[in-house]
Amino acid sequence: MKFLAIAAVLACALLLEKESPETFKVFKASEVKWTEGAKQAPKGVKNCLMHGDTAKGPFIMLAKFPAGTVVAPHTHTADEVVTIVSGTFVIGSGEKFDESKGKVVDAGGYFTIKAGTPHWAAVKSETVLVRYGNGPVDIKYVNPADDPAAKK
Repeated sequence: MKFLAIAAVLACALLLEKESPETFKVFKASEVKWTEGAKQAPKGVKNCLMHGDTAKGPFIMLAKFPAGTVVAPHTHTADEVVTIVSGTFVIGSGEKFDESKGKVVDAGGYFTIKAGTPHWAAVKSETVLVRYGNGPVDIKYVNPADDPAAKK
């Protein structure tokens, strides 16, 4: 957990280095404002934009996934760096979901995925993660029928 705290502080410091001291903000866990995930996100996923702009440039986002969530194979146009804060997350690469080939990532662990790499996820217990990236944020499902936005 020490590594996680150091990584988060360093990432925030890099993004905030040009901001003035007047913009210093502290949020307690009870003050985190969760919003519904993107229309392409599975049902129940919540987000909290911590810093930046997901439409353009660097950002840091919290995401909360309910237990049992499955994210079908998909890609992003930008690299993805994700740290697991709590819970158990299974991540795998490839165009077909196969949980037996996934890697379990517990709290304190992290993973990276290069832009354009098909990948999928399964959530074992409620999981909170921190996603670092550059906007625009996008999700393109390998099979368009898997896109939750098409079902809403």
